[in-house]
Amino acid sequence: MDDVQNQNKPKETKHEKFKRIAKKRVENAANQIRLIGNLSSKVNYDYTKDDVDQITAFLKERIIEMENRFATKKEETSSFTFRD
Repeated sequence: MDDVQNQNKPKETKHEKFKRIAKKRVENAANQIRLIGNLSSKVNYDYTKDDVDQITAFLKERIIEMENRFATKKEETSSFTFRD
């Protein structure tokens, strides 16, 4: 019966699959970032500016890595260039 039901469903395109999975992953990432922001409560936690800077730098690096993966075509290495 399941095979018959699967045959009647229109096949999901790669773009539709991307959008479906990306929506969930982005929502999960946003929620986790919100939870990190909850650590800002001075009532519950003690932290330094350096602690916050380290967290922020780490997350920014991960964002840059993600952007680079979308910008390149399966190239794992990049060459050095000067920024103007």
